[in-house]
Amino acid sequence: MYHDHHGHLHLADKKTPTLDEGIFEAATKWLHNNKGFTTENLAEKPPAELVNEINRVLSMAVKEGLTSGIKHEIPQALTEALNKNVFVFSGLKAYHELKQASTMLIDENGGIVSYEKFKLEMLKLNDTYNLNYLNTEYNFATQTAQMAAKWNDIEQDGDEYWLQFRTSADEKVRASHAELHNTTLPPSDPFWDSYMPPLDWNCRCTVVQVLADKYAKSNSTQAVGKGETATTRIDKKGVNRAAMFRFNPGKQRVIFPQNHPYFKVQQGVKEVVEALYNSSSEKSNTAKEIVTWYKGNMPKTKAGKFEAKRFEVMRADLDSPIIINKNFYNELVGKYKDDKHYVERLQLSKQAHILIKDATYSHDETPVHAKADMFKVYTKQHDGRELEFKCKVNNDGIFLYYMRIK
Repeated sequence: MYHDHHGHLHLADKKTPTLDEGIFEAATKWLHNNKGFTTENLAEKPPAELVNEINRVLSMAVKEGLTSGIKHEIPQALTEALNKNVFVFSGLKAYHELKQASTMLIDENGGIVSYEKFKLEMLKLNDTYNLNYLNTEYNFATQTAQMAAKWNDIEQDGDEYWLQFRTSADEKVRASHAELHNTTLPPSDPFWDSYMPPLDWNCRCTVVQVLADKYAKSNSTQAVGKGETATTRIDKKGVNRAAMFRFNPGKQRVIFPQNHPYFKVQQGVKEVVEALYNSSSEKSNTAKEIVTWYKGNMPKTKAGKFEAKRFEVMRADLDSPIIINKNFYNELVGKYKDDKHYVERLQLSKQAHILIKDATYSHDETPVHAKADMFKVYTKQHDGRELEFKCKVNNDGIFLYYMRIK
């Protein structure tokens, strides 16, 4: 997929972060057990975790690009738009990967191949999608994020400065890109709508702001013609594979252009991925909200000789208070993202210090993994739901360990 006009894949010198092998292996096992793959399957846990893992890696590229030498603060709306584009891209990448993998499940007799044989084929697929392709995608995402950030700076400055197209000026530069070197035009020129770098996979071109009175203005029509040449690569079917690079990441607020092959799917696939994004976004936003909330609302109390921020809840059946500190909230935020009640659970955590006060004692429990002398378990009916609270008891006191919706 990612080949230059010579037919070779360029790999960057910098090492790209890699996917968690355990997540890919879990998706492999799930796919073999499932004996097939449909659009709806993308929302199931192993495929969804693969989507999230791809998104994690590519989001690192975006973060890197958005923090590289910018003058002005990046608007939240721009960051959110770029993050959404990357998540949808990640979802569609996982869809194509698993769809292709599902074709490897059937043997010559129409049955399901052994897991050992299927795993070997999946490892080859992993090398293609999650090593070679991901390397190129990471480089591209870093570059387009940098250009989106630069465009934000450019928009702030208006036509006070002109823009100049620059290559890396070495032997690796494509000849068609070299033709654009030093092209100088005001930001308002339509040339920049379509020919803001990168103009190909692993393109290292950039733009810089220059003083208008220091450089001669280029001919816009001729520059557009050179841009068209630089983004023309006709395949055997007569399709221009490089036309997708005719976009401006900052103006269109995307990292990956909509003409990328991954986006060529049925509407139903996009709807599933959009739903995954909305769920992921809601979880992320709620988690951030809870962290902000507890930092601003936990009272300061005395903990021996020291001062600590925590809730201390007195109950009639206990001689010492139940302590709720940041560990309780951080555990809920970080460890239970797969819980179908995750968002509701986090929202309810803001009332934990109130709800546990009159919760009903249920039983004591012997710890299995946690370092505690024992657990005290409480339950409470709240808004038609049964909540369970587990408190860890040790020499330091009684601490609320977790809360769940049963």
